[in-house]
Amino acid sequence: MRWTVFCVLGLSLSLASRADAHEFAGGTGELNDPFQIATAEQLYAIGSDPNLQDLCFVLINDVDLASECLSEPVISSFGGTFDGQDFCIHNLTVRGIGVQGLFGRLRGEAAVCHVNLKNVNVVGTSSSGALVGINSGVVLNCSSTGSVCGTSMNIGGIVGSNSGVIVGCVSESDVLGPRNVGGIVGHSIGRVSACGAGGIILGSYSVGGIIGDNDGYVDSCYSSNEVIGDGDIGGLVGFNSRFISACYSTGDVTGRLNVGGLVGTDSGASWLPKILSCYSMASVNIVGTSPFSMKAGALVGAGSPFVGVEDGYFLDPSEGGGPDNEFGLPLSSLDMAQQASFVNWDFWGDDSDGRLEEWFMPGEGPPVLPWQVVPDVVGLPLDDAIGKLALAGLEKGQVSFDYHTKLPVGAVITVRPNDEKSGLLDLVACAENIYDWAVNPGDGSEQNPYQINTAGELESLGYHPEFWNRHFVLTDHLDMSGRTYRTALISPDEDELKEGFQGTAFTGDFNGQGFTITNLNMVSIDLARDYLGLFGSIGPEGYLHGFDLLGVDITVHPNSSIVGALVGSNTGVLAHISATGVILGQCTTSQTEGLMGINLGEAQDVNSEIAVIKRSCGGSR
Repeated sequence: MRWTVFCVLGLSLSLASRADAHEFAGGTGELNDPFQIATAEQLYAIGSDPNLQDLCFVLINDVDLASECLSEPVISSFGGTFDGQDFCIHNLTVRGIGVQGLFGRLRGEAAVCHVNLKNVNVVGTSSSGALVGINSGVVLNCSSTGSVCGTSMNIGGIVGSNSGVIVGCVSESDVLGPRNVGGIVGHSIGRVSACGAGGIILGSYSVGGIIGDNDGYVDSCYSSNEVIGDGDIGGLVGFNSRFISACYSTGDVTGRLNVGGLVGTDSGASWLPKILSCYSMASVNIVGTSPFSMKAGALVGAGSPFVGVEDGYFLDPSEGGGPDNEFGLPLSSLDMAQQASFVNWDFWGDDSDGRLEEWFMPGEGPPVLPWQVVPDVVGLPLDDAIGKLALAGLEKGQVSFDYHTKLPVGAVITVRPNDEKSGLLDLVACAENIYDWAVNPGDGSEQNPYQINTAGELESLGYHPEFWNRHFVLTDHLDMSGRTYRTALISPDEDELKEGFQGTAFTGDFNGQGFTITNLNMVSIDLARDYLGLFGSIGPEGYLHGFDLLGVDITVHPNSSIVGALVGSNTGVLAHISATGVILGQCTTSQTEGLMGINLGEAQDVNSEIAVIKRSCGGSR
């Protein structure tokens, strides 16, 4: 899954007083008029003035930092937004004690996106990364080259320690450290999605191509790194205690104890599969002569018999894959190039195997991730998006239009495979911001319910609380890609600072008629909001029934508790509904149970396969 959202993610920032003494290239620091950064001096100014560190910034030029060797991060603590606009920051050199990186810490309300770091040289002790030392916010579509080194633990090519969200990042940096060392992040209890890494990753324990120690959720990632270490060494993840989905590794993995092509060590059982729909073509090399050095495998190096691997594959040992220790199934290189070999996987352009489109089958070779093939064009004007696809060798199919409350008219909302001709890409663009329910074929009555035919129409329903006691039916499958929410889409809590639900509960009838709603994406980490989900609250007369909610992706503040994929709080009736996906972020005291946060109503024939990953409120490994 790829996130395609604005860097600001809709965050409402409390803006501090302006520091007029700093001469930026333009802007006021507001969300819609960020300060413009064109020089190294202007970049350094952010870190020198605490009054600037909650404001909004945009890079308008490449910046070279070669003239300075720093002993601390350029920006020690940050709670604003920083959009690099795909410009480059060259030659960042930071060498010092403690947390190191371009940013020392990103707080929960912070968002940093589209920053490319070239030729970094970062040396710290613990929790150090090229971009961020400790991340509790959102890092989106950033990259790094160079080297990152730490003398303690939690060292990463992008982020040292992560309890927030990292999406769409690529690192070619070499990373070195003793423990919890990863190509993207050293230690993660948050979300890592759609990331890729190369370079050399070298450490002692818990060393991985993407993550050294994963206690969160990682999906849609690949690694081609050379990974070298002593114990708990994996091509993708060194030590795993949570969830990995739709990932692959292809590099060389070398270690002595608990060495795996994908995962070095998996910590044990789970009621849900913890390693789902993944493969490895990595070579696995064992060093040392002790009996313990034989704990190695092509997919997972070591784990209990209860390790939840489902639909996992690896290159046959006879063709260069790692040892077969019965975690996953071996495939020949010829079988690796055949879509039919990957049973139960969901491939782009094939609705018969599901609608999440997690994998892409190229003309030759094994599967890759769709984001590696299809460029990100969400938010671009339609003509620009078509041109960007053409540069990638992809051809436009049909263009349709929908509603989107945050994008300008004419901007691309999402890209989909053409249903009729393989290789063509259909685009959905924004026609208007808000749907006019007066033109709907229905009138909201039981005899003639409102008809919801597109994702934009469902989104627009969230702006009409006066309709939330009416009747609705889905008339097609809805793909919510290209949309990110901070609150419940329908019936949100209107004042999160007051105890209890302060909004308008849904008391109508929502009939899915057997259709699906896919890729609901919610990021709400700046405040401890409750009543989160597709619906915030269902009242006693509310009735939801007859649909599947697939690929839910919700990331919340650790103190949020009333959170469910479908509904935060239910006092109505839910029937014939299933849900899949992940909810990430709460502490262990959370009331969340996956589908519903709190259920005081009825639930009939409901099925939840939501991976609920609750943050530990204490320390880390």
